[in-house]
Amino acid sequence: MPAPMPPLSPSAESALSALGELLKQARLKRRMSQEMLGQRCGVGRRVIAKLESSPASVPAGVFVEVLSVLDPEMLDNVVKAVAHDPIGDTLARQRMPTRAVQPRDDF
Repeated sequence: MPAPMPPLSPSAESALSALGELLKQARLKRRMSQEMLGQRCGVGRRVIAKLESSPASVPAGVFVEVLSVLDPEMLDNVVKAVAHDPIGDTLARQRMPTRAVQPRDDF
């Protein structure tokens, strides 16, 4: 039996709820039933229903597959958003040496 998930922060819970609702809206705009989307993603209707109502309990792979089926560009945008990491870039630059080491001329 898998270990229980730790509780999510309020901001993470809110973001996941919004994502679930947005995925539902995207599915409905495409006139797809939960059953149809589930078949295309290789999961059952109940997994899609759970993704739309309480996405924290659905594996990330299902979320990625749903994005890919609904619109591959959506998935690309998620990847680009995660890759764009100005805070991480700033922290990496701060850890760089402040001066370059001159090569020794031993000749």
